[in-house]
Amino acid sequence: MLFRSRFSVLLPTPAASGPYEVAVTAGKDTQTLHDVLVGDVWLGSGQSNMEWKCGWLANCEKDIAKATHPTIRLFTVRQRISAIPVDDVVGAWQECTPANVKEFSATAYFFGRSLQEVRQQPLGLVVSAWGGTICEAWTSEPGLKDFPEFTGAIGNVQRSAADTRSFAERAAGWWQKLAQLDPVVGGQRPEAAEFDDSAWSEVDMPHNWSKDKLSAFDGVGWYRTKVAVPAAWAGKELSLSLGAIDDLDTVWFGGERIGATEEPGHWNEARHYRIPGRLVRGGETVLAVRVVDTAGGGGFISDAETLRLTPVQGEAGGIGLARKWRFTKGAAMGALGAMPPSQLDNPNEPTVLWNGMIAPLLPFPFRGTLWYQGESNRERAEQYGRLFPAMIQDWRRAFASELPFYFVQIAPYGYGNDKGELFDLRLAQTRAMGPQTGMAVTTDIGDARNIHPNDKQSRSEEHTSELQS
Repeated sequence: MLFRSRFSVLLPTPAASGPYEVAVTAGKDTQTLHDVLVGDVWLGSGQSNMEWKCGWLANCEKDIAKATHPTIRLFTVRQRISAIPVDDVVGAWQECTPANVKEFSATAYFFGRSLQEVRQQPLGLVVSAWGGTICEAWTSEPGLKDFPEFTGAIGNVQRSAADTRSFAERAAGWWQKLAQLDPVVGGQRPEAAEFDDSAWSEVDMPHNWSKDKLSAFDGVGWYRTKVAVPAAWAGKELSLSLGAIDDLDTVWFGGERIGATEEPGHWNEARHYRIPGRLVRGGETVLAVRVVDTAGGGGFISDAETLRLTPVQGEAGGIGLARKWRFTKGAAMGALGAMPPSQLDNPNEPTVLWNGMIAPLLPFPFRGTLWYQGESNRERAEQYGRLFPAMIQDWRRAFASELPFYFVQIAPYGYGNDKGELFDLRLAQTRAMGPQTGMAVTTDIGDARNIHPNDKQSRSEEHTSELQS
């Protein structure tokens, strides 16, 4: 019988510096973590203006091209709703490079870049954000104890927690049915390294179904390619980047599953998977990807430059994967039936984003917090004036730290029929000002025609001078 448990080890660490290797030994087994930096880590959260990526900004090409900072590391938490606090998140640490910054939060990156220019130390940035979300979704149940208006909604969330197990069982059955319909040749499944894919067609990667004859097909697509792994990479951990995949994917390297995105709602998120060193051998290795398009478009929908295999320790360039791959269609959605729906599917319910995207980060010792949110609470300014400070205190209680909390006062935008709600919300945000807080005012750099103002830089330097110590 297998038991799952959690434990922690306190280690003395040097001053901010690196990179280091950390070896963990248990009996005869040793696992080594490579390229480990020591430095401050900041948490960025909120709604779409925090989520907004550098690559989505106009006229940001020069900043992206210069974004080579080996001692800045980036981590994006995959979006997840949960009725109960969970203990893990999906994501991967990445070195700050132009390709990775393009897919990372602009607000967090420009803050981090400015801070490192001042401090000249390694820096980590973790972003856990979801566009269009409300403040109470990011607050725990204890943090909402003084808000009786949320009692009913919290009760609905708690009742849906009972559905969690049955949903997991239904989902597992659906994936099992899908696997039974996968193409098998000579007793070999298509992810197996020995599988014969010679009868499959060839497609140019990235393969966007909306631009191909598959635009009307919803279902499963299988991809395979052979990768010539340099002998010098043997035993090294690798990073596999595949760009965004619409909708779901499962990935195998050398016949062993190394990662998956099998929950709906992540069709526009870049995929980054780690390949453990024990699987990496010099010579030819098969990479297999199963894509499931549940509706609409499908396939690999990012640019060719996003498909790349690179050692985590970072030999320059790596191996580009934008070339011809083998491909075949699998089962159609009509044969599979719809994926089982989860009873909880709304990110705008009290506690659900705290449960799914903040609670699993505990008890990480963040240096401070960046927050950009408020638009979705705009019409409840009086409540927000109490709710936002309560959320800050809730986070500090949970992290057992008087976390510095820096936030953006929402920028001007031409809301239809605005009767002063925008002004009231800005005023409510100021009520969160107190010890260890800072507010960036953006009334002079917004855009009344764009709720996502393009200028994410002008205030990024304002708070760095006070963080030098």
